Amino acid sequence: MTKCYLIGMGGTGAKCLESFVHLAAAGLIGHDVWIGMVDQDESNGNVTRTKNLLRNYGGLHTSLRSGDNDLGQSPFLRSKVDFPTETDGAQGASTAVWAPAPGVPNLSELFSEALMVPDLKNLFHTFFDGQDRQTKLDVGFRGRPYLGATALQSKSLSGAAFWNDLLGSLNLVRSGLKVRIFLVASIFGGTGASGMPILARKLWERVKNMDNGDSFKVGGCMMLPYFSFPQVQGDGAFMNSSDFLGQTQGALKYYHHLFRAESFAQKRLFESLYFVGWNPLIPLDYEQIGNRGQENPSLLPELYAALSAARFFTKDESGYFYTSCPGVKETLSWNALPGMSVDHGDREIGLKHGLGSLCRFAFAFLNAYGPYMGRKEHEAYRGQPWRQKLIDEARVDLSVDANAETLRNLHGYCRDVLGWLAALCHLPLGEDNRTALVEAMAFAEKPAKVTRGQPPLRPAEQFDRKSFANLVHDAPASDLAGVFWRVNQGQPPARANGLGRFVGALHEACQIS
Repeated sequence: MTKCYLIGMGGTGAKCLESFVHLAAAGLIGHDVWIGMVDQDESNGNVTRTKNLLRNYGGLHTSLRSGDNDLGQSPFLRSKVDFPTETDGAQGASTAVWAPAPGVPNLSELFSEALMVPDLKNLFHTFFDGQDRQTKLDVGFRGRPYLGATALQSKSLSGAAFWNDLLGSLNLVRSGLKVRIFLVASIFGGTGASGMPILARKLWERVKNMDNGDSFKVGGCMMLPYFSFPQVQGDGAFMNSSDFLGQTQGALKYYHHLFRAESFAQKRLFESLYFVGWNPLIPLDYEQIGNRGQENPSLLPELYAALSAARFFTKDESGYFYTSCPGVKETLSWNALPGMSVDHGDREIGLKHGLGSLCRFAFAFLNAYGPYMGRKEHEAYRGQPWRQKLIDEARVDLSVDANAETLRNLHGYCRDVLGWLAALCHLPLGEDNRTALVEAMAFAEKPAKVTRGQPPLRPAEQFDRKSFANLVHDAPASDLAGVFWRVNQGQPPARANGLGRFVGALHEACQIS
């Protein structure tokens, strides 16, 4: 058995977690995974969107993988994603996101500059100029990894509620249980660039003297620059994408020497380390300041990062791995993505199969089935064969609050995954490049310019049904009439019960070959 932990650091790390959750929903993660986030900017729009997705996934998994409703052998939602419960921060309670210096306005307050003796204050001023000392930390470390490193090094993980589950579980190493921890962050920002080696080192310090230490491994993915944005006008305290390459070069030199020189119990700081970048940088046509306004559309390199985490959890390999975009003037198809597959016993699911089938399922549920399963609407469709076989015979009452809530959460998740896929397929790569994964125009308009958040979906009743058979590129499949026939004639997944019978049968009917 392997215990897997995935930690996204900073806004970029949060967006990579978003892609990972969709891989889990598609049945492409072979393990249950504990997920956490680290970000000084607690209200960051990217972090908030990922938190909402994780909460929705967790609620759906609980509703459809336990009790009266169970998806059985369906690959949909097969992996449990354990996200720390967000609370009011009570002592000992777990929280969704760990901020290294919560409520601290600036570096001067963090180190109690007003209480320093003169010699110590002079030393403090030598390392940090006036702008550094007074930079507001409520929107993160603003692309200054030395500020993040200072804040992180000043904090002990002991007693921090966020780390209770993670650090407590490291005791499992003593019993020989395999523990895999994967960190993902950008190398060109503030929180992630500063935090990855520090957190890896702190984790190793906890286990380096334990028996069975060989069963513990740390991996990571460092995101090289992959997007750009206009220069932020202001006091100079904000990061600018024009500085990305210089910051990255300096960081890579530092990490190169660090990884060569540092080891724990004769093991490297990172067993496997992946680097993902994009050239030319993907242009985002709006300023990046932080806080709620920093909610970027999902971008394809983040899927590469999520795939590297999935690979680390399932394969025993070590070393450094590099991934960049294909050549200029190429169509980015499924073949351009790293290959992977997960054995589900009765079948092996690859990346195109898993995500393509999930896309078709979300489209079909939102357009053709979900609208007729509401509290008021469902009574008019009792005569449908699929309704009798998968709902009525399972004694599912669609008017019960719990079932109505499950269907609302499923509706929300289907919109999330289609919005994510639309963003990946509307990458602003210019006229010479395009992404050919799914026919996103069938359910989402392509924006005239890149804006904050995911591309808006069409109203479900306006989805292009004629495109459904070719919704997944290079994978022609049945049209909606064929799905309807399969739902009516097919059987629910083995050991499915309750509402899981219908959801599993629809997911199965939407499979691509």
